[in-house]
Amino acid sequence: MSVRKVGIQDTGWNACLTSDGPPLKGAPELIADFQCSPTSPPPLYVTYNQAWLEYKDDGEQQDPAQMSAVLDWIRKEPGPLFILVYVHGWHHNADTSNGDPRNNAIKFPLLMAREVDQLKRLSIDKKIAMPRVLGIYVGWRGEEYTTAVQKVLSISGRSEVADAIGSRGILKANLQEIANAARSQDTESRMMVVGHSLGGRMMASMFMPDLETGNVQPLGTNTMVVTLNPAVGANCYDGVFGENGHNPVTPRPVWMNVTSENDTATNEIYSYAHFFGLVKSCDGSDAASAKTIGHYKPYLRQVIDQVQYTNGGAPTTKDCMQGIASAPVTRGPTVWEPEWYKQFDQRLYLAFPTRSDTARSQKVKIDYTVCVGVEDTALPASVLTRGVWNVRTDKSLIDFDEGGGNTSGFHNGIISTVLIRLLTETMYISD
Repeated sequence: MSVRKVGIQDTGWNACLTSDGPPLKGAPELIADFQCSPTSPPPLYVTYNQAWLEYKDDGEQQDPAQMSAVLDWIRKEPGPLFILVYVHGWHHNADTSNGDPRNNAIKFPLLMAREVDQLKRLSIDKKIAMPRVLGIYVGWRGEEYTTAVQKVLSISGRSEVADAIGSRGILKANLQEIANAARSQDTESRMMVVGHSLGGRMMASMFMPDLETGNVQPLGTNTMVVTLNPAVGANCYDGVFGENGHNPVTPRPVWMNVTSENDTATNEIYSYAHFFGLVKSCDGSDAASAKTIGHYKPYLRQVIDQVQYTNGGAPTTKDCMQGIASAPVTRGPTVWEPEWYKQFDQRLYLAFPTRSDTARSQKVKIDYTVCVGVEDTALPASVLTRGVWNVRTDKSLIDFDEGGGNTSGFHNGIISTVLIRLLTETMYISD
């Protein structure tokens, strides 16, 4: 358990690592993209507490003392908490000794910086009590080999390990205990569990029995599960999106699969791996087994798109919601983040005004038109009130490949300012 200090721009957009983290190694230009620089405009600084939970290939805890430290910190004092749990995917682990800024374990604080920044904004805008913030990095052996060919072929063994950790039940029990402990400190506590790639597959293995019985919030109230570019077959979701699936109506979504259409790893590469028998699939629809849940059109339900406009100018709606069921724009941009789920059928505006720790400026530096709708115009609008969302987006939403300004939308683009804002605000919308 440690306190981490991270820099972030006053718009909440770019973040940088301070010297209190592991020393970075690699190309100077890569390090410069991640490290807070004394020659750049000074960022705001935010802090949060960070913990680690590590698991062996068989699902056992690497060190039970890690879990004890998490619970001790939660129970240290009363009051609301916000806990973000991140489960990495293929080719990653919890090792920070190599100093590579592209390592998920190293760039995790860049994700947490955006989370803390958004919570500070909500404490000002919505008058929520600013919670204590805990970021938990869940590590497992996502990389097994060192040679290029072995790394590619390791998708078979690593996907089996992700399934094993998810189905073993120890991680699930740990997450449940953490959620219960947070709620016992304050009923306004929130917990978001994010699984990326094979980490998203792990979430499916862990919670699918709950989802198939209609329990779309398996960790209880005020929790959300998010899978980013999940590497799991669509047929694993037959029990949710299939003909006789259970996907109950909820006041807001509490489980989100979010996949970028630009992500080739969960599209073409996964399909090839399935064809050659390198990844196991769930029992169910054969047609759905060859595609991941985010690329199987019959199970796609929602779409979130965005386009940029700046300095309070007129929004550009080109490429935004083309072919998507939506209502005409009925309101103008604002510097306040919208309670966007209350307006499912409209284009919405998400602004990035400057922020200090005590006040906010009305000057808008960057605005985005955030479009929320249904994937297929033939789908009823009621899919937007279901507990489990299967969202198609693009590189405009899952935008950061390395953690800096790279907008390539690659598979490892786990850090998105816009997505963190939308997910966090969703969790604080009252039922």
